[in-house]
Amino acid sequence: MQINDMQRLAVAVALEKVARRVTRTGDPGNLRGAVDEDMRRDWEEKGATQRKVMLGDAQVATITAKVSSPTVRRRIVIRDYNAFRDWFKTDAGLDLIINVMCSRDVDVLTDHALDMTITDGIAVPDGCEIVEESTPARFGGTQVRVNEEAVATALGAALPDAVMDAFSLPA
Repeated sequence: MQINDMQRLAVAVALEKVARRVTRTGDPGNLRGAVDEDMRRDWEEKGATQRKVMLGDAQVATITAKVSSPTVRRRIVIRDYNAFRDWFKTDAGLDLIINVMCSRDVDVLTDHALDMTITDGIAVPDGCEIVEESTPARFGGTQVRVNEEAVATALGAALPDAVMDAFSLPA
């Protein structure tokens, strides 16, 4: 069948809409959601962060898990406000205020400001303790890199059937 440019555009837009529907992120009910869930499971169970996608003998795509890095945060927590208040009235407390407010351009004494004093070698104030809080790595979805020409070449004559299969996928 011969088609003109307008008809080609209509077909291309239809393909684009189907592709967007099945590849939209954050939708656990579509194809992308199913693949993301498989990758999450592989990452949680095996630590796998990447899969090669093969069509026959040809690698046509790579799917990579987006994983955040684990973090550890040290901060000072006030456990005894009376002891902290008394310490604050000492020369060490005054030094802390001067160090934080003058040399760091910080106008309020915050946890972050207290953290800076630790790195500068100032002792932990009375009534306080250092606490470490850790956040584990988290799975954040996938990134898909596809070589379109490799897909077309690998599918060859089966490409029209693969396109029709895409149209029949649930929303």
